[in-house]
Amino acid sequence: FIEEQLQLGRTSAEVWADVESTVMPVHERRVDLESRLNPAESVLLDTAIPDTLPYALLYGTDPKEIIRVSGLFRYKDPVFLVEPLPFKSDNIRNSNAQERLALHYLREKIYMTLGYRVVSVPVFDRIERRDFVLRCLREMPEIQA
Repeated sequence: FIEEQLQLGRTSAEVWADVESTVMPVHERRVDLESRLNPAESVLLDTAIPDTLPYALLYGTDPKEIIRVSGLFRYKDPVFLVEPLPFKSDNIRNSNAQERLALHYLREKIYMTLGYRVVSVPVFDRIERRDFVLRCLREMPEIQA
């Protein structure tokens, strides 16, 4: 959604100026995407429905719908959460380093509140992060079922 808005000529600041108009479309697209996944298949998502909730909480958007839907879509434990990567400004996010850190810790708390075990993924390069997650999955017998 955000990339589409940027392609339409809006700036990141304009897109994020009305957080409600940004958070809810992003949330709705995640719901649509996850609704189309085959529950019989194992899929690793780099982001999931509850990941919208920290934005709603931090920026004052009504979280009720996101909370409701987060309870409907369940994921197999554990949830992997990448430790905060070094801050780098980009065109997608309109937050500073402090806000990104707050979003990270909110995300961790939300997943734990939803009943998930959170596994922290250390700050590695992409390949090492992938290998870490795959190694964890191989070592967790409950994942194999």
